[in-house]
Amino acid sequence: MRRIRIALMGLLVGGLAGYAQNITGSMTGRVVDQQGAAVAGATVTVTDPAKNVTTAQKTSSEGGFSIAGLFPGNYTIAVEAARL
Repeated sequence: MRRIRIALMGLLVGGLAGYAQNITGSMTGRVVDQQGAAVAGATVTVTDPAKNVTTAQKTSSEGGFSIAGLFPGNYTIAVEAARL
């Protein structure tokens, strides 16, 4: 029984070490207009030109966005919103 517990612990620790090797980041922010009011429903597009990878997300009612799972690199960010 003790050997099984040790083996299971080894698998658990080994699995966590493998998971820890994924290095990603995120980009979080808030879109506001010139008066400082939140811009809801704007499209935030993040692009890594070197890898030709693009991710887009709409802002929340408070203008917030959070894009996760970004691999290391140089990104450009663009925001588009409909004119009122």
